[in-house]
Amino acid sequence: MWKLLNKLERKLLKQYTTMDLEEEIQKIYDSYKLDTKIASKLNVERFKGYVKKKYKILNDYGKFWAKKLLNKTKIQNNEIVEFLLYILYNEKDNELDEYESLIVKELVQDTYETEIEAVRKSMPKEKWEGIKLPKPPLYVLYGMSLLAVPNANGYIWKDYKDAMILYNSNEMYRNLLINGDKGIRDLLIKQKGRYLKKKENPSKEDAYTGALEDELVYVINTTKLRAYEDTGIKKVRFIAVLDKVTTLMCESLDQQEFYIDKLNVYDRYSAMDKRNVVYRTQGLKVGENLPPIVNNYHHCRSTIAFMI
Repeated sequence: MWKLLNKLERKLLKQYTTMDLEEEIQKIYDSYKLDTKIASKLNVERFKGYVKKKYKILNDYGKFWAKKLLNKTKIQNNEIVEFLLYILYNEKDNELDEYESLIVKELVQDTYETEIEAVRKSMPKEKWEGIKLPKPPLYVLYGMSLLAVPNANGYIWKDYKDAMILYNSNEMYRNLLINGDKGIRDLLIKQKGRYLKKKENPSKEDAYTGALEDELVYVINTTKLRAYEDTGIKKVRFIAVLDKVTTLMCESLDQQEFYIDKLNVYDRYSAMDKRNVVYRTQGLKVGENLPPIVNNYHHCRSTIAFMI
């Protein structure tokens, strides 16, 4: 499962690299002035035509911003540059959406089917024969739906990406204002790292880090839990990766056993309280006793395993 995750992330990161924005940003910088003067009539007409052409690819906030600009008769040069950068980041994010969807589908299907098969082999034959499983498309759709609900960190993946589009484009705009066209590539590398990057000292099971990695770990563990629920599993064991970077939160949970559909009372380190705290969790709750564990931000590598 983790091997597949690393393989898919490697492919996506390669795809992200081919979408380097440096050339397009340089073109915007060379074509428009970065001052508060009113843009020429020709530049405004050209800009508005481009905005209308790209309108469909914008998110809701982008469309709201676009309408405001399209209704203006006088637009400043720096307003044009700022919104062109925003359109550019929107466009590249949309291109990545397709690859993200393919990764999630493959991960969900592989995770669900792998866990179902493992449970089947561990369960008495007569008990297994009484289990009715959902048809294949249903659990894949379930996995895709996870992207539309709050994850362990409390945000919906699409909302997070929309926020990052705005943040990254504004960050690049400020860089152009302060440094001109110097430092574009370095900033793009930094922004890519927030999304997904290979670790300096990767392991076979833990090669990547970033926002997408967090989301995929959440999808994997939640899909595993769904497979256990569908097969009537009652308990799971928490498994942490124990090494020099393991958090005290995950270390304190390692090897603890939890009921899927009953109240769990357990001792766990709280990074917020800086001490061990008694938790009372109904079943498994992502962030508390279902990885990824939060309460202090980190890239969680823990998982769960079923118990017969």
